[in-house]
Amino acid sequence: MPEQATLMAPIEQGTEHLRAEEPVAAAPAAQQGMQVTMVAIDALRGYDANPRKNDKVVPKMCDAIKEFGFRVPILAQRDGTIIDGHLRMKAAATLKMREVPVIYTDGLSEAQVRAFRLLVNRSVEWADWDEEKLREEIAALIADSYDISMTGFDPKELDRLIEANEEDAQRGDPEE
Repeated sequence: MPEQATLMAPIEQGTEHLRAEEPVAAAPAAQQGMQVTMVAIDALRGYDANPRKNDKVVPKMCDAIKEFGFRVPILAQRDGTIIDGHLRMKAAATLKMREVPVIYTDGLSEAQVRAFRLLVNRSVEWADWDEEKLREEIAALIADSYDISMTGFDPKELDRLIEANEEDAQRGDPEE
């Protein structure tokens, strides 16, 4: 248990006001048997009203899938309509994959599906980066001779992070 407390400490900082009186279930009853299922690509279809524009970044996702594998399942309704994973699906099709991992999202109303679709795409923008820790991670990848283009950051962002690390090193700052 001490390890769990250590892992939770950063998460708990500043969230005291969010504490529930009673534990909140991790998943509704419909999700408790949630499973990843391999599904044929042709059994899935994109959501026609998907507001995300991602065609330009399909090659980046293809590279990510080649490097790491297909690690994040697509979320879909039982009729095959994608809730989350349009970009991953386009990349899989480009890579001529026959099947992809899918988690079916049973038990949501149409309104909940619509809201959840927006939430999963918007929530990635909620958090800020700890610049110091980000620079440390990039520096560690460079030290490991890892291709930092696989981090998802564009070259200009990476150059800025590397330059900041070099400036700190020249000043003698321990990554301030």
